[in-house]
Amino acid sequence: REVRPEAVLHATKEQIDRLLAVAPDCAGIVSCSQMHGLVLTDGQGAPLTNFISWMDERALLPHPSGKGSFLDVLLSRLSSAEDDGAFSREIKAGSTVAILYWLAETQGLPRHATPCSLPDFIMSRLSNTGMKCEPTMASGFGVFDARNGAWHFEAIERLGLGAVQWPEIVPYDKVVGQYRRGARHLPMFVSLGDQPCALLGALLQPGELSLNVSTGSQVSLLRDTFHSGEYEIRPFFDGMFLNTITRLPAGRALNKLMDLLDEFGRSQGRPLKDPWAYVEQAAAGTGSTDLRVDLNVFSGAHGQGGGISNIRESNLTVSQLFRAAFEHMADNYYAAAMRLDPRAAWTNLVFSGGVIAQSPLLQQLIQKKFGLRARTSPTQEDTLLGLLVLSVVLSGEAKTVLEAMEHVRHSASHGREAHLAERSS
Repeated sequence: REVRPEAVLHATKEQIDRLLAVAPDCAGIVSCSQMHGLVLTDGQGAPLTNFISWMDERALLPHPSGKGSFLDVLLSRLSSAEDDGAFSREIKAGSTVAILYWLAETQGLPRHATPCSLPDFIMSRLSNTGMKCEPTMASGFGVFDARNGAWHFEAIERLGLGAVQWPEIVPYDKVVGQYRRGARHLPMFVSLGDQPCALLGALLQPGELSLNVSTGSQVSLLRDTFHSGEYEIRPFFDGMFLNTITRLPAGRALNKLMDLLDEFGRSQGRPLKDPWAYVEQAAAGTGSTDLRVDLNVFSGAHGQGGGISNIRESNLTVSQLFRAAFEHMADNYYAAAMRLDPRAAWTNLVFSGGVIAQSPLLQQLIQKKFGLRARTSPTQEDTLLGLLVLSVVLSGEAKTVLEAMEHVRHSASHGREAHLAERSS
């Protein structure tokens, strides 16, 4: 799963220029992107490899030692490292460090080569500056010490990657260079990881429990201090930490159920046109079911290997099948939340992501499971809103991201009130 980085660079520059044409008052450029995958670069920032994406699974190939896959050997080498939750518990085949380890073991790495994320490569080339990496992006590499805000060099040495030149870690308000177009010189800020940026856009506050439900799903809590547990700890902004459990089944797993039901129609060139509207209505119209659906179709936080069980003549229907799937999702989220905080000291739920936005039934089942009120993200474009929140800080209108979120929340509320007043008049 590789992409030519120069093609992405060209497309990004075209898009920025297109945006600048309609944004004469632009004061700077902020960005976020996926947190996994890598481009290997030389000392001048030129690419030595394609961008190898998070979907790449070459780390699952057998290791020459006969001790399992490359990923298995990697994880065994890290298992005795002193981490106390300081580095990633979510290393998988497409993680940056897994891809880097495979490259080192099979092809050899040029001495002092630099691994970088795709957006960091893009920012570096667009501004003609050295490679920089912000903590929320660095945490996706798999060997970032969230507690100390630095690369975890003990883990790196255990993997034989000590000669690699790791990017400089810089804060989110770091200007990495200038974007030049004609007479305009615009500051470019270091790129952010997409998950924390999306939670900025959900306006997540300390004490709230975030449930992001889209292709996959995550349950997350903000913390002021580092506290290890059976979850991933990622850096957030302004010294905060994001305790999160990722890779919980959601839209991608639900689609597998729908693909099964639609197989005959597709084979005859007659795929279902809008099955989800029917599913939502049918599942909402049935009571709790004794049919059981385990959605762990793909490898995730609760293992891999789902199933449909307790099937009887009366309950094997579309309505009960998807009702059971939604109930399983609610159970998953509750179990994950209890791992994050066994005291269940949450004030309310925050829903975000496309799947949950389209399913009032799923929202109801989750709220019933938790016994809490909930609010939804102000927009489904939560990562873009997160960049707006960050821009409020970078422009000096707010001192912290929490203050900026309150500023955006107030502006959004005021805008809705004005819109309602206009409609009523």
